[in-house]
Amino acid sequence: MTGRGAAEKKCPRCGLAAPDGAFFCARCGGAIPERPRGPWYLRTSVLVAAFLAVGPFAIPLVWVNPRFSTARKAAITAVMAAVTVLLVWLMAFSLRQIDDYYRLATEPWR
Repeated sequence: MTGRGAAEKKCPRCGLAAPDGAFFCARCGGAIPERPRGPWYLRTSVLVAAFLAVGPFAIPLVWVNPRFSTARKAAITAVMAAVTVLLVWLMAFSLRQIDDYYRLATEPWR
């Protein structure tokens, strides 16, 4: 596979072109992955971490990911929207409970 149109493997550390079947770079000794990694924002671990950290603001990461079909993207968006609505409702309910307890604690004894 040594043609101009063939995709060359390169060392991720120094950028030296590596022959097919090479496991380590001849220049720097760095490991050469079997297949090049995609962009960081397309990894599943990044997507899960983004959903846990910023919730629905991570939905655009789903829609730019070419591994997901349109139906799967819509399903993930719908689930994330439902989870967001549930969490907002739970937060409002909790704030009402806290307000009730505060009023009970601060009203004068009768």
